[in-house]
Amino acid sequence: MPTKPDPTTPSRRHDVAFYLLLNLVGLLFFSLVRNNSFWHGDDWEYLIQALRIEGNWREIFSARLHQTFQPLPNLIFFLEFQAFQLDAERYYLFNVLVHSANAFLVYKLVRTLLKDRGIAVLSALMFEFAVGNYGKSVMTVSGVSDLVITATTLLTMIFYIRNELQDRGTLWTRNFILCMVFFTLSLLSKTTSFSVLGLMFAFNLLFREQTGRKLLDVNFVTFAAFALVVLVVKVIAQGAVPGAQDLAVAPWSVLKNYAAYLVRMVFPIHSSTLVTDAGWMVRFIYEFATAFRAIIFLCIVSYSVFGFVFGNRVIRFFIAWTYIVVTPFCCVRVPSDWLDIRFL
Repeated sequence: MPTKPDPTTPSRRHDVAFYLLLNLVGLLFFSLVRNNSFWHGDDWEYLIQALRIEGNWREIFSARLHQTFQPLPNLIFFLEFQAFQLDAERYYLFNVLVHSANAFLVYKLVRTLLKDRGIAVLSALMFEFAVGNYGKSVMTVSGVSDLVITATTLLTMIFYIRNELQDRGTLWTRNFILCMVFFTLSLLSKTTSFSVLGLMFAFNLLFREQTGRKLLDVNFVTFAAFALVVLVVKVIAQGAVPGAQDLAVAPWSVLKNYAAYLVRMVFPIHSSTLVTDAGWMVRFIYEFATAFRAIIFLCIVSYSVFGFVFGNRVIRFFIAWTYIVVTPFCCVRVPSDWLDIRFL
């Protein structure tokens, strides 16, 4: 008897074709970036770190860089160093390919929530043409650490949402296990685990009618307990909370940081010779940077309020995503961890 055709085959072919398209678009859009050298201060810090790891593998767990426990990015950069040595172009090529993979994950995330291929494609393409501080990650060799946490966060949320919507929150399903794997990898990337928990809680809150589950369901409590245990282990191992001395929770400081972070996610122009010596268009934009920042801030706040009041639950979820991930960094004294949100 003839075998019945698999109805998912065309969809998979479309996904593969779109993934290849995103890579092509990324390579073309960031083609000039690949001519850069090691230009950012963090690039040299990561190269030095790679040399330390070459001499002692325990340096993978060093919290020296930005006071952050990030063995996974340290390991990835070490492997890059072993493969690419001082050929900067290959590092940038790797960044572009990881970024394009992240754009594809955005496509999968939006499609999982909306079941609308058209909007998912548009979202991925908009993400591919990265702007703001996340775009800066693609254009610095050391930006791979931000690209990695982006990937682990997106994968964690994709499988968490699938487990809640498709598996009705059942423990130890394929989606739950994959979610736990990538959540664990996120814990080994940057101190963002509690932001990811915030995203899970926001999903439970906004989609409780679809899932029919409690806000603090077994899955969420499991991930929260696991993150707390890992945090305690990290504090015991390091003997201190990294960056604790930089915390600043004064209301005015937090509100000021909120405004600055939201604007610089989109418009990250600072005082720099790279700007003042650039072409006339860049200099013109920089001259009116303050006015642009004010307009951008009003647009972001207006869209946030309007979208949360009148938008559907998916729009509300992504608005909440932005504010949840920004919040921890707004409680840090400037400039110690300033604008360290490129993974957004």
